[in-house]
Formats: sequence, C-alpha cells, structure tokens
Amino acid sequence: LESGIESLKVADEIDSYKGRKNASNLLIKIYNHANKLNEGIKTSNLSLNLAKEEQDSIQIAKTYNFLGIFKRKMDEPDSSLYYKIESMKINRLLKDQKALAYNYTSLGIYNYHNGNLDTAFSYLRKSLQIRKKLNLIPQRIEANNNIGYLFLMLEVADSATYYFQKSIDLCLNHEKHSNLAILYINLSESYKLSGEHELA
Repeated sequence: LESGIESLKVADEIDSYKGRKNASNLLIKIYNHANKLNEGIKTSNLSLNLAKEEQDSIQIAKTYNFLGIFKRKMDEPDSSLYYKIESMKINRLLKDQKALAYNYTSLGIYNYHNGNLDTAFSYLRKSLQIRKKLNLIPQRIEANNNIGYLFLMLEVADSATYYFQKSIDLCLNHEKHSNLAILYINLSESYKLSGEHELA
C-alpha cells in the first residue's frame, strides 16, 4: 500500500498518465482485497476522471468494473449492477474478450449474492468458456473454482468436486502451486459434504 501511494505521488510529480493509471490500479486492487471500500471508491473515481480526460476506454471499463465490485460490497446492488453493465458495454464495443470474462465473473458473483442462481451460473460459465478459448491458465483455475464454490454452497457435492479437481489439475499441469492450498481445502469440503470422510 505504501509503495502504491508513493508510486502515485511520483506519477503526479512527473505528470505521467501511464504512471497514475498503473499506480491507481494497484491501489484499487489492494483496497479491494483489504475491504477498504471508501478508499477504493475514492481512488476509483479519481482514476475514472483521469481515464475520461485521456479518452482511455480500456481503463474506463476496468474502473467501472472495480466500482461495481466496491458498490456490491457496500450493499448498493443497483449502483453495482449499473457499473458492471457500463463496463461490459465498453468491453463489447472494444471486443476485449479477456476483459469481458472478468465482467461475466463479476456479474456471476453479483447474481449469486442476489439469489439469482441460474443467472450466476450462466455468467460464470461464459467467463470459463472465454478463458478456455484464450487459454488463460490462472483465470481458468479461478473460473473453475468459482463454479465449484457455487455448487459447494448449494450442497451439490459431485459437481463441486468436479470443478475443484479441474482447477487442481490445471495447477499441477502448469506449476501454479500458489493456488493449490485453497483448492485442496475446497475439495476437502466437497468430499466431506458427500460423506467421503477419508478422502476429505
């Protein structure tokens, strides 16, 4: 966080848009993971204004998506959905499939939290399809885990196991070991749910 703040300060001093953009994106991600929502909103709005001045559509779409995430966490579903859809509109115009996959993931999580399970699964599967097509390994690992986690929450053990195992196989085949701990925990939960306690 300190590094991000210092980086933004330097970018301001040398008047570098690229530096401001990169530093802001880093800070927004940190605020998101730390659940510092007000700081995240404030930095996102600054980033959005800069991106609009520069007419940087990619950054505008990215920032809208982050605002949607923060608004969901702040229990403002209408605002959250507005920002997510605005982000998706831009990414569709840009034909940015990788960014669209993030939009679909975000909308899937949004719909899950609002009890729209069929819609949640639909968006998460769209995200997975794009990530498979583009062969984005870390994102495929995340997408399979997201779908598996939804099945786990719904207590559909066999489907949860299937998707968690898919993620684990991708991790092992592509040496993405940092993801394995949480995936094995999730897989253990799905085995426990199905009564396979020895495997769990």
